[in-house]
Amino acid sequence: MVGGKRGLQVARKWPFVGPVASSVLLLLAMIGLLGCGSGSTIDSIPSSSGEMTFAPTTTSSLAGTISTPAVDMTSLTSSPPTTGGQSYPVLRELPLFSLKDLALIEVWGSEANRVSSSRLRLISPAAEPEEAQDLLSAYGRIILDPNSGYPVYAMERPVIYNVVFRLLDGREVMALLGAPGQPSSVGYVAEGIVDKSSAMPHSYCAAPELISTAQQLLDKWPPAVDATSSLPIEMPQDFSLIAAYGVTMKNMLDTFSGTFTKDLIGAVPSTATTGLALTQAELHNIYRGLRDMEILSYPSEFQPKSESSVQPHESYLLYFRANGVTKQIHWEDGTMSAEPQANSLRAWFERVKQLIEAKAEYKALPAAEGGYE
Repeated sequence: MVGGKRGLQVARKWPFVGPVASSVLLLLAMIGLLGCGSGSTIDSIPSSSGEMTFAPTTTSSLAGTISTPAVDMTSLTSSPPTTGGQSYPVLRELPLFSLKDLALIEVWGSEANRVSSSRLRLISPAAEPEEAQDLLSAYGRIILDPNSGYPVYAMERPVIYNVVFRLLDGREVMALLGAPGQPSSVGYVAEGIVDKSSAMPHSYCAAPELISTAQQLLDKWPPAVDATSSLPIEMPQDFSLIAAYGVTMKNMLDTFSGTFTKDLIGAVPSTATTGLALTQAELHNIYRGLRDMEILSYPSEFQPKSESSVQPHESYLLYFRANGVTKQIHWEDGTMSAEPQANSLRAWFERVKQLIEAKAEYKALPAAEGGYE
């Protein structure tokens, strides 16, 4: 790694060194002798102004070969945060994966807890391949700072968007995207990492394109639907859904892709995904239940009234497409409301859960370990 205090001192003393060093390092980058990121070759270069930048480079990503512009990384390296505890291992290369490796992508706003986010968007590659590919392409343009890890729990700056890539094999890549002028960070959870709070490789990064893509995907989300409209009596051909449930909503039926993901709670990895296709009769029954409860009349953020409070509690997210209409409903069932709409939606999810758990594919999944408190 070229840079640091010594490099900055050299740059101040001999200003001509910066351009020469830039040319040399770019040449080395092209032949792959320096590197970090997703198969990329990136290194820091002391400029004549003494500021730390990352050189332009060519990054091999899922969308093909991408030219990455120079990015000012001064804010990422000048004052790394203090954790007061064990330092994190540093993520030095972005894990590579493709669309076919993905179970789901989760995008939400500034909330630390995705379950409480009213703008959580679940993107199934089978349902929204263009949106998923846009996120993957933006992910491929991330520029890492291989000098500094950044702990998830010690964020000392605002996070405006969260993006999590959940892979079919249980791995996770998490990007916490900073506000303009602030650093972002990216972390990687792989099988075998038991203590995610202290062992997850993490690094500062610059991710402007991922930030703009997340912003576009969450703009005007969830979609507005006419609450007075109704679903057709017969199930439309385009009917498919994502039904997520559980304390963390990691149990997830995705009929777009024909998969089910199970929350393994304390196990490593923390989820397991299997192929699970419903029959036409089963889909008809699920659809009929939604139509009968007049699901289009539910608000996107469902908050039925109740005087009680329950912890931990079930949370639900339903996203479906039917007859050209897209609808999402999010509900944290922390009050055990007895209102008719609450009873109907809770009962619908229970029927879906029973249907899934009766299938051989579900029974073949690993058992969950531990529980939620």
